[in-house]
Amino acid sequence: MKTGFILLSKDEIALLLKAPAIISFLAAIGTGEINQWRKVDAIKIAHLKTFTSCRLLTSYYKEVERVFERNYEMITQKYIPFDELSRTGVQIETDSASNIIEKLDPEFADELRASLIEYTEHVKRMYRNLIVNFYNSHPTSGL
Repeated sequence: MKTGFILLSKDEIALLLKAPAIISFLAAIGTGEINQWRKVDAIKIAHLKTFTSCRLLTSYYKEVERVFERNYEMITQKYIPFDELSRTGVQIETDSASNIIEKLDPEFADELRASLIEYTEHVKRMYRNLIVNFYNSHPTSGL
């Protein structure tokens, strides 16, 4: 990870390490509130990525995994309730992370960007599946 992040400040590195937690938070927030089961699943999802990322990003995802639970908890505390002000704050953080990626070595930046997009899609699929499974196991009349 050091080679990919060598020109970044500590705050910039911290934000990039927080990106998967932000993605997981946004997926979990879905309806405007986070339930305990969603938090646990978001944390579990983070662990999967360490084993599926390209070699260039292995050390990045190992570090993400190390700080994920703490980052996720901080994001949850900072942005709940998820109102307009919180949405703006999350948008600012995601825009800042995107700008930081532009500072990285082009090969590393391309891999990281592609990986975060893949991670976003993975998390969305996981939550869709969890919601479908929840509704299938708890049928509601009229739906």
